[in-house]
Parts: sequence; structure tokens; C-alpha cells
Amino acid sequence: MVTGVLLGFVAGPLPAQRVENRFPRPMTLPAQQRAPIIRADSTDRTGQKIIGALLGGGIGLVAGAMIGSRIERAGDTNGCEDCGLVGGIVGALLGEGLLLGAGVHLADPVPRKTVRRLVFSPLIAGGALLAAIATNQAAVMLIALPVQIAVVW
Repeated sequence: MVTGVLLGFVAGPLPAQRVENRFPRPMTLPAQQRAPIIRADSTDRTGQKIIGALLGGGIGLVAGAMIGSRIERAGDTNGCEDCGLVGGIVGALLGEGLLLGAGVHLADPVPRKTVRRLVFSPLIAGGALLAAIATNQAAVMLIALPVQIAVVW
């Protein structure tokens, strides 16, 4: 048996076993008959959305706190030392709610998510503020941020 295998190696391939063209070329079609190449938009914009959320939410937080504090101090005539604190907190929450969705939308402009990002984020912030006022617990407002991020993402 070993002798038969060794003789098979020495004899070489038979002409019937030879392939004329080892790498046949695919059929080429004229340009008008080729199927169009479709490429999906598979770009991952997760990093851009995170930066947009941080910048939008941060700018809205600071601007809202400043505006809310200024509004409360303008209406106060008592001259208390912590005047503007409550207005600053309320303004910060609402400003962050307004600009968080706008920052994510600017980073990843998907037309079908526009309303969800620009309308629902401030509504969630306002709902959290109303729930905090109704329950007299400020910790309720901490739930708003993860819910907003989940909705605008």
C-alpha cells in the first residue's frame, strides 16, 4: 500500500486532472446592466451624541440656573442671603431639559427623532419638577436625567 502511494506521487497528475484556468473570471456585464451598489449608513455616532448631550445639558444647566436665580432675585424685596437658590435650581432643571435634547439632536440629526428629542426632554424635566413639588422631595428630580437620556438617545 505504501508503495502505491509513493508511485502515485512520482507519476504526477494525469492530463484529465489538469484545470485549464485555475481562476476563472466572473462574467462581466455592461455598465447599464450591473446592479447598483447600496451602502447603508452605518456610522456610529455614540461619541458625538455623548459630547452633544454633555455640552447641551451643561450649557442649559448653567444658563437656566443663572436665569432662574436672576428672575427670583428680581421679584424679592426682602434682601435674604440665599435668595435665588430655588429659582436657580428650577431654572437649571428646565434649562438642562431644553438643551439636552437639542445637543443630542445637533450631534446626530435623525429626522424621525426630532420631536422626541426636542419636546419630550423638557416635558420629562417639568414632570419631575412637578412631582418634586407635589411630594416635597427633591430626590424625585434625580430620576429625570436618566429618563431624559433614555428618551433622547
